[in-house]
Amino acid sequence: MRILLIMRGAPSSGKSTWIEKQGLMPYTLSSEQISLQFSNPTFKEDGGLSVNHHIKRQISDFIEAQLAQRLKRGETTLIDSQTNNREIMAWANMARAYQYKILVIDMNTDLETCLQRNETRRGSIAYLPPHVLTHSWNMLQNSRSELKKFLRFESAETFELNAEFSLNIQNLENYQKIIAVGDIHGCREHLHKLLSSGIEKHKFYIFVGDYLDRGYDNAGVMEWLWENCFENNLLKENVVLLAGNHERYLQAWLNNESVSNDEFTGRTRPELLKYGWNPSAPKFKIFLKALTSCFCYEFHGKKIFASHAGVPAPLQEIWRVSSLDFEKGWGNHVTDIDKIFSENMKGTNFYQIHGHRNAQDYPILATEHSINLAGKVEFGGELRGLCHTKDGFEAFSASVQMNSNQKTYQIVSVPEKVKALFKDPSCPHCDAAFFADLQKEKNVQVTPQKGWQHIVSLRLKKAHEKERITPLKPQGLFLNQKTNTILARSYNKFSKIGGKQSLEKIRNQFSYPVTARIKENGFLGLTGCDDEHHLLLASRNYLTGPFAESFTEKVDDTLGHKIFTLNEDFGVSCIFEVIDPVKFPNIIEYDQPALILLDVIYREEQFKKLPYEALEKIAEFLQVPYSKEIAVLHNDSEFMAFLKQAETQEHAGYIFEDQNHFIVKYRTPYYQAWTLMNGVLQTILEGRNKRFPSDLLRLYRKYPNYFTEERQILLRGFYDYLDHLPKNILAQGLIAVRKRYFDEA
Repeated sequence: MRILLIMRGAPSSGKSTWIEKQGLMPYTLSSEQISLQFSNPTFKEDGGLSVNHHIKRQISDFIEAQLAQRLKRGETTLIDSQTNNREIMAWANMARAYQYKILVIDMNTDLETCLQRNETRRGSIAYLPPHVLTHSWNMLQNSRSELKKFLRFESAETFELNAEFSLNIQNLENYQKIIAVGDIHGCREHLHKLLSSGIEKHKFYIFVGDYLDRGYDNAGVMEWLWENCFENNLLKENVVLLAGNHERYLQAWLNNESVSNDEFTGRTRPELLKYGWNPSAPKFKIFLKALTSCFCYEFHGKKIFASHAGVPAPLQEIWRVSSLDFEKGWGNHVTDIDKIFSENMKGTNFYQIHGHRNAQDYPILATEHSINLAGKVEFGGELRGLCHTKDGFEAFSASVQMNSNQKTYQIVSVPEKVKALFKDPSCPHCDAAFFADLQKEKNVQVTPQKGWQHIVSLRLKKAHEKERITPLKPQGLFLNQKTNTILARSYNKFSKIGGKQSLEKIRNQFSYPVTARIKENGFLGLTGCDDEHHLLLASRNYLTGPFAESFTEKVDDTLGHKIFTLNEDFGVSCIFEVIDPVKFPNIIEYDQPALILLDVIYREEQFKKLPYEALEKIAEFLQVPYSKEIAVLHNDSEFMAFLKQAETQEHAGYIFEDQNHFIVKYRTPYYQAWTLMNGVLQTILEGRNKRFPSDLLRLYRKYPNYFTEERQILLRGFYDYLDHLPKNILAQGLIAVRKRYFDEA
């Protein structure tokens, strides 16, 4: 849970004993224990040994880094470190950014007792000279009153951890009905239809989270919640807003952290910005602060535990688990959490309400003790609701007929020279058991496609872990679950120079010769088809959304018929780089929109594609440009020489591919630097304080030949230049602002 405890006490005051007695050792960041992991004990003047106190800076940095990761996950954390008020306030401010409860546990042990206990440690590394301990004790006494102005203090002698943070069951007998609302996912019209009377005082309302993404009106949902669930900038007393996994994107946005979700960054965030929902807006922060990970209530003889993702069982000492378990879920997306909970709660009066996952397609009253409110509304399903009365549970829902933009295409004539390229028959059908097993894997993301019946996309999130079971490593693969047909397939996951794999390891994997192509600065578009003559036009693992829509806009009927014919007749997917300088200006400037053919990939389990030599004829048939090879590298020496030269180029980067289709992506220093500057620009647009990117300083050190003094001055000048521009100019994007800067310079 989001709880930060900070131990405060002199050495030998009893901190470690208290931590162990409370069962908090697994939750503790201890500077003394970390110090022993960083360094061996060191000599004292008398020849004995002590903890190495000369690495305090490293220990402090390590604790801060570990704390940051724990805060992101919503972990209960205790810090035991002998430090000053300034560092304690730094930890507290970090925790506040994640809506944490913060307590200082004060070990107000008298000096005489501390000195006596210290004497029992004589001869061990924990022993301190009495004058050192006395100085530490005095410093803590003198600084206590100042810290109390900002943080809540609790005495270790009287503080009851379980009493403070255990499961609190609220009695809601004063209300006529309890209303629970499922995952809304940006579907405002559904929400309005489900709760047409808004929030009524005689009812209590629980929203299970995932308010945004994938729907048609994200800002509308936020406005509805703000207008109906809040009053005088406070959440109404008869409303609970649970946090879902998609609310983590809002939290990351507030904290200026990167969000690797195209739906949020490409559609949801721009939509929210347009309607005043940004991190600098008071209502944005009030909304986030109102969210809670779980809620438990009692009503007419039933106890109900509510969370976004569902749990195996309610836990009394709820502080022991991470908020992530409630918001993203224990297990994975196919875990039958309803069945598990019911089996664990058999014979009790405990029930649960949740959303988030429903791979089993349960109705609302899913199992004997579990209510499932995941209705897949964002994929054309229903927004689910539950009404809990004195007589029991009543399910209700809201559906809205949405317009479909699916088009059918026809087979057209294909030149014989193009037909001759497809020598190997393709088999888009696959083994049902194989994909059933694959979907159960924790690192496979399965996404139902909004408006497309039976179609899901599968994307491997961590390729290296999946290699134990199958070589399937797609960036995007679309499957008809009913017919077990692969409808569209993209590349396997790329390796990246400068990523997790070392350059040396990548070089050792290459089977020469290796080809090089320029990496364009658009986004990946892939095509496919279904049994009803629909052409599938997707970006990564979505058939809908801003990127897929941009791709669709660039495919006219003539091109659509041709692509459909190739996909249908030869069982392939055509892969494009989609350039959209108007809707998605990135880092590299383009004069006009374009579709660039990258490859033609067979729609099969194993990765297989047409040879590069076939691309020219395919592109000629489609009447589109194609990605051309610019170099063939025959050995490691030629590759390293090319890479050295590539560091000086001012475009996005390169794609390297060896004879076994091992593909590696490389981003130029130029591209990386301007990507960081684009992040600064977005930070200013969102009303937050900017700071010079530390990653850019690392780039300077890594690529000294490219980042000359002149280029460093230019980038610093651009960074300062951003301060003087109004937001309407900044909103034009990096390319326009950069051009303006160069023109004025």
